[in-house]
Amino acid sequence: MPEIPSGFGQNRGILFFAEDSTANVIQFNTVFAIAVKLIFLVSAVFGYTSLWLAIAADTGATLLVSANALRPINERPIAFGLLPG
Repeated sequence: MPEIPSGFGQNRGILFFAEDSTANVIQFNTVFAIAVKLIFLVSAVFGYTSLWLAIAADTGATLLVSANALRPINERPIAFGLLPG
């Protein structure tokens, strides 16, 4: 069985922080996308908005969620749970 390097576990808390941050972004993106769809679904059923506006809102929400998903990439440089340097 291969040995684990001696300094491997010292920055493990940072790795868990990155996982929590990513999970928060995923949860927010999911809730936001579903909320936008529900709002426009209900408003379209009751005739307050058109199909084209719902499509535009869905496309805009998709762009916002995609941009928000890129945010954790620049938070902290982590490679295999260790900070560089």
